[in-house]
Amino acid sequence: MKRYSLYVVVLVLLVITLALASLFTLFSVHYEREVLVEGKVETITNFAQTIDELLYSPLVVYQVGMYPGMREVFVGEVADFEDVVYVRVVSEDGEILQSSIREEAGSTVDKPQLREAVEAEEVLVRDEFFEGEDIKSVFYPGYGDQVIWIGFSLDTVDEMAGIMMQRNLFFSLGMALLIALSIFLVLRTSIVNPLKRMIEACRKARKGTLDTKFDVKSRTEIGVLADTLNNMIEELNSSQKELEEAKGVLEVKVGAKTRELRELNENLESEIEKRTKELQDKLKKLEKFQKLTTGRELRMKELKKEKEKLEKEKEELLERIKKLENEDNENNE
Repeated sequence: MKRYSLYVVVLVLLVITLALASLFTLFSVHYEREVLVEGKVETITNFAQTIDELLYSPLVVYQVGMYPGMREVFVGEVADFEDVVYVRVVSEDGEILQSSIREEAGSTVDKPQLREAVEAEEVLVRDEFFEGEDIKSVFYPGYGDQVIWIGFSLDTVDEMAGIMMQRNLFFSLGMALLIALSIFLVLRTSIVNPLKRMIEACRKARKGTLDTKFDVKSRTEIGVLADTLNNMIEELNSSQKELEEAKGVLEVKVGAKTRELRELNENLESEIEKRTKELQDKLKKLEKFQKLTTGRELRMKELKKEKEKLEKEKEELLERIKKLENEDNENNE
């Protein structure tokens, strides 16, 4: 099974954490940008309301009566507001009344949002594309069915979002480096180095060196593991000594038992030799006795045959004698 260093595992976890932190930073910056955009829209809306109130204030109406081009000058001046691209005063039919950009008064534009804002009597915000730039437009329904149409860019918002992005990423990277350094120091001093010493002690113990003891001053599980390994090595050392003592005693007992068995074996060999000799002598006597017995049996058979022969001759002789007596008796008569 392939093994990995704790440094590698922690580094992978740190990279994953850093990636998640970066994603969280991106989402948070995106959310903050949306908040800034909403704030910017609200600011431009208030600005449009202010323009509408100023354009139709009694003082301005009076001055316009004296100076007919004053509204165009005013609109051109207020267009210098931060991030404002243009300011237009347009009727709901799209007729341009005043504009901060070069447009002829009385010209028309086709914008459904103008009528929609007037009819709904609410501010409309739309995304637009103006002179190669993405902008937002606010359509503010003003007095006399006129619409204050302000186009503004989000450069300031994007700049602030970029600053927040850099700040948050710098903060995340700094925290990640600080955490990585802290974890590295903790791993090195409290985990990795003690584990290396414990591994080396276990290797020596596996080779038979059981007098190794290491001191790990830790109140965590590493300290508990070190104490457990020290106790285990000490118990193994005691067990090894007991085994060596038992081995010595066993060797003495085995030696004594071996000598006893050797003596017993020698006695058994002597006894076997003696018994073998006795059995051989008895066997010789039995063979001699058997020979004598066999000779007697043969002699008895021969004597038996001779006896039978003599009895037979005796019977024949008696018959002849009897026959002769009969013949003598007959002659005497």
